[in-house]
Amino acid sequence: ALVPSPRLLVGRIVAVDRARGFAFVELADEAPADAHKEGTELIVRTLALAETGRIRASRNLRGRTLGATILRGQPAPGEEVVWLAP
Repeated sequence: ALVPSPRLLVGRIVAVDRARGFAFVELADEAPADAHKEGTELIVRTLALAETGRIRASRNLRGRTLGATILRGQPAPGEEVVWLAP
């Protein structure tokens, strides 16, 4: 039987500041509120579902744009951001 993925879409990377280790995420309309709380770890992946990095949500939220600290990997603009729901 097919079951829904535990990974929920949060949004897409719109910009990356590698020098400061920061990424900006445009939140999807259906982004769960718990997914963009400060400190939440998020997964960045390509459209082919290959993980490219991990980011941590910051308290910087302006409208539908979330600032996040890059924890590891090389997130790039256009890649999707997902949250592993508990």
